[in-house]
Amino acid sequence: MQKYINIGLMLICAIAFIETSFNLLGRVALIENHFKRAKFYLSLSRDKELLGFVFYKQDKFDEAFNYYKERKDWRGMGWAYYGMGKYDEAQDYFKRVNDNVGIGQVKLAQGDYAEAKKIFKETSEYSGLGLTYLADNDFENAKNSFMRAGDNFGLGLTLLAKGDFASSLNIFSGSGNNTVKGLNFLMENKFNLALTEFEKIGNNSLLASYHKFVGNYSEATKIYTENNNISQIGSIMIHDNDLMSAYNLYDKNEDSIGLGDTYFALGDYERAHELYAKQKAYDKAIQSLLMSGNLKKTIKFCETLTEQNPDDLNIKYQLCEIYRLSSNNKKADYIISQLEENDYFKIKSSILKARIRILKNNLNDLSQYLQDIINKSGTGFLSSKVLSSAKMLNLTLTPPQTEKIEIFVTGNPKKIFVIILLSILASILITFLIIYLRNKMPQSFSIENLQVGMGGVSQTHKIIYSAASTSLKLSTVAKIQNKYATPPPAENIEPQKKEIIEDTKTLATGQEKIEKSGVQVLQIALKKLGVTASAFELMELAGEETGKLTVYGIYLAARAKGVQVQGIKVDVDYLMESVDAIHLIFFHDETFALLNSINSENVLLTVGVNNVKTLSVTAFKEQWNGYVITISKF
Repeated sequence: MQKYINIGLMLICAIAFIETSFNLLGRVALIENHFKRAKFYLSLSRDKELLGFVFYKQDKFDEAFNYYKERKDWRGMGWAYYGMGKYDEAQDYFKRVNDNVGIGQVKLAQGDYAEAKKIFKETSEYSGLGLTYLADNDFENAKNSFMRAGDNFGLGLTLLAKGDFASSLNIFSGSGNNTVKGLNFLMENKFNLALTEFEKIGNNSLLASYHKFVGNYSEATKIYTENNNISQIGSIMIHDNDLMSAYNLYDKNEDSIGLGDTYFALGDYERAHELYAKQKAYDKAIQSLLMSGNLKKTIKFCETLTEQNPDDLNIKYQLCEIYRLSSNNKKADYIISQLEENDYFKIKSSILKARIRILKNNLNDLSQYLQDIINKSGTGFLSSKVLSSAKMLNLTLTPPQTEKIEIFVTGNPKKIFVIILLSILASILITFLIIYLRNKMPQSFSIENLQVGMGGVSQTHKIIYSAASTSLKLSTVAKIQNKYATPPPAENIEPQKKEIIEDTKTLATGQEKIEKSGVQVLQIALKKLGVTASAFELMELAGEETGKLTVYGIYLAARAKGVQVQGIKVDVDYLMESVDAIHLIFFHDETFALLNSINSENVLLTVGVNNVKTLSVTAFKEQWNGYVITISKF
């Protein structure tokens, strides 16, 4: 009797192993977008609910509908109608099963953003909320929502839409599709090749971001106008310093965030902060407070936000940065320990730790700490950033070894049947192994951040990635090494070290604006190149001490942000020839100024943050006879 029981157990074991093998192979094939192979394997397994999803992924919505109808899967039928664009019918089926997430996706597709946001907030569906903000061109809230959801794909889309190609490439690394190929070409300054890859995708928003990034503003504006993207049209106006047109555009369209951007560009940071905070654009609200120079008020604002939004890691990160700047390292360390639990913030928290070690003068183990970061991170953006920072600190680190590209190959029928044959001949111990594996078998696989559960598309709020007019479909079969250029050695501008700017208002008080700081002018100049940095970060990079800033410090701060920098004595002929670069000019008795334009007769300067001056070339030569720091992209 025991003999027959053992044989029965072995047969059950073999059948279970076969079914599990087919199920697993079907899911892997689905991840790799091999739909025919997925259909074959899944049809041989008991997990046939996923077959409907295979039809959906192939845009065979009629077949998907018939498949779900036969099984009376109302939710699946709703998604099939959703794929067909029959949103009212889809909503009816979602209501039958109380699928509020599905209803929210319908509202999003119909353009009812207010109702979609309401539903996603009530259901704590932050990925769907992020997509709604993204569709509504509210990039800050979109980014915060995706980060709260741990949704890197959505975060990458947001950064891409904002034109932050470097950050989006870092997130999307691991894919060989047109998007990442284009981003790689862009980072290598191969603009024509990048444009070719982006045109293959056929995504107008991406093309507009590309044109904006390379400075082709007329073409970008044309696309943004066709898409009625008021936010980006106004952004280009601000970039061109056409602030009155931007203000009128945003005011007409009641775009409070756009108005805040306009006030920010005008230097009215208090008014900008009020508008940002009212719209819950917290990143910008914090930045505007920092620019006002009121550190205490900024800390209080961030602490209040953290209390009101305890799960918002982005706000915690901002607060951590501010604690670090105010030398409150204990509080900064505590927040870092919370940030390290989230994959997205691991990189940022590692860099923060290194900065805190520097502030504590704990340089003995800093070198080993940075080397550990490189060893764990391998090639890519983080390692390149750590190496460049270490070079500035005269620390010697070992670059990471180039990663081998490994491709996971599946679907060899001969190997499959060999495995099955071996399983049948296995001992009774396989029974316990199968029980263990079936208990531990992952019930979901990430497909472009799309969760596919055992119930088919039963809880697939992120299915809209394949139906939301985005062709950014990422495959995870290979890792691609990011390519970031390391800035060349600094030009010797040693004589400039002696030029000191005495600030009458210092950071120590934190009560009043810093009127005579080249840091704020540098921040505006970097923004024109698409590089963002807070005033306090630049002060730290410039070596700010007790309110004193050197020309050399400003020079180093600009280099640390990864742009090409040159420092020479002011020369009018040189300034008129290098019109494509951005120039910061140091005047011995006053402050830094941003050169707006220059010709044979007149010079237009922005002195400090928002004081515009027009001088004759003769007067300019007499008064502004200090140094010029020229910044540009590599």
